Amino acid sequence: DITRIGYGIAVVNDNGDLVAYGAGVPPEFVTDSGMAETWAAWKAIELCPAQPRIVTDCMGILTTARYGTAAATSGKNPNARIWGMIAQALDGDITKLAETLVWMPAHQNSSAIGCRTKSDGRRLSSIDYRANR
Repeated sequence: DITRIGYGIAVVNDNGDLVAYGAGVPPEFVTDSGMAETWAAWKAIELCPAQPRIVTDCMGILTTARYGTAAATSGKNPNARIWGMIAQALDGDITKLAETLVWMPAHQNSSAIGCRTKSDGRRLSSIDYRANR
């Protein structure tokens, strides 16, 4: 019996209002949480008319985006297939994603709000906390 990994996406506007949300199950080749996080980032990029600001609790996505397209799509990377789709959507330059991607600490309790810091130097907000739940 194989358990499938799913993902969720929450869309908030600049005022912090929830404007959309969704969940999905990635294709069968997505076999772990890191791949599911990468797939969710791909779906956000695919569905947005402009490059979205993405907040993720998966540091691996930010690290990979910073390393660039060649490393992300290398045969050594188990997520290369997904990163190839992301690269295509970003005109071949995955480092563009690093400009709008923010990492946040995962699975925090409410006491982390205002105390823990995200990769952009901002403190974890109640919106971040709520969306990550």
